[in-house]
Amino acid sequence: MTQCKHFDICHLEATETRPDEDSFCILHSRNEEKDESRFREALSFHHQQSSGTYRHFVFPKSIISLQTWFGNQRSGRRLDFSNARFLGNVKFTGFEFNGGVSFLDSIFEGDTEFRQCIFGGMTDFTRAHFCRNAEFRRAQFQTPVSFMDALFEGDAVFTLATFNRAVFLRTKFLKGVSYSEGIFCDEVHFINSEV
Repeated sequence: MTQCKHFDICHLEATETRPDEDSFCILHSRNEEKDESRFREALSFHHQQSSGTYRHFVFPKSIISLQTWFGNQRSGRRLDFSNARFLGNVKFTGFEFNGGVSFLDSIFEGDTEFRQCIFGGMTDFTRAHFCRNAEFRRAQFQTPVSFMDALFEGDAVFTLATFNRAVFLRTKFLKGVSYSEGIFCDEVHFINSEV
C-alpha cells in the first residue's frame, strides 16, 4: 500500500489517491466528505502518539472543539497546526496553549473562536486565512504573537485581549476589527496593515 504524502507526520498509509495527485491518509485527505468517525479515530491515535504536530491536517466540519480532541483545557507542549485546514466552525475557547502554537499558513473556513485562550510560548498566525469571523475576545497573548500577512475576511474581534509584543505586518482586515478595551503591555506593531 502507498504511504501518505505526509507520512513523516502521521505514519499512516494512504486511503485515497486521485489521478495525477498525491496520496493522503484520512487525516490529510482534502476530501470534504471523508468519513468523520474514521478521522476521529485516527486523530485520537495520532494525539496519543504525536509530539503535538498536526501539520497539513484537514479537519472535517464536525470537528469543532479542541477540548474534544485533547480531553482537557491545556497543552504544555508546542502545538503545530501549520498548513492545517479547518472546514467548519471551530472553538478553541478557554484553551491554554502553554507551550506555544503555530497556525502558520492555516485556513479557517468557518467562524473561529479563540475567546479567553491563553497563549504562552511563541504564537504564530503568519499568513493564516480566516474566511469568516474570528474572535479573540479576552485572549491573553503572554508571549510574542505574529499575525504577519494574515487575512481576516469577516469580523476580527480582539475586545479585552491582552498583548505582550504583537506584530500585525501587512495584515488585512476586510470587514472590520475591534480592539475595544484591549491591553497592550509591550510593543505592538501595525505596519502596512489594511482595515
